[in-house]
Amino acid sequence: MSVYSRAAMEKKPVARAARLRAARDFVERNLHRSDLNPELVARALHISSRQLHLLFKPTGIRFSRYVLARRLERARFALETEPDRKVITIALDCGIESPTVFYRGFRAHFGVNPTQLRRSLRQECLLVGCARPRPAASDQYSDAALPAG
Repeated sequence: MSVYSRAAMEKKPVARAARLRAARDFVERNLHRSDLNPELVARALHISSRQLHLLFKPTGIRFSRYVLARRLERARFALETEPDRKVITIALDCGIESPTVFYRGFRAHFGVNPTQLRRSLRQECLLVGCARPRPAASDQYSDAALPAG
């Protein structure tokens, strides 16, 4: 193997990681957009949709699952910190336009529906006397917190 080939092979994982980071950053900045899809992200990164999907493949989480999980995490944060906002308003603000997708996804991801989460937070606050529920800190890129798929 030539020196050039070896150098090119060593740079490939670094470039792949940088592109994945850029894709995740773009997703984070645009979660509120209902038109957030692989084509939009790929165009922003100047790569093909196929290349975008290949970036996510080693993580074990498909692009669409990643986006939904990040939207659900953001919705949970809003539910915990903004108890007076309507659940459907939060879902829409997080880029999830279908109440069915939101409720099913939320239950699958967190094990409770949004209303149950709020109810348990209210009960917890009554017991410990907090003014507002405090969200748990979470790593925004933690693959462990994302659903498999």
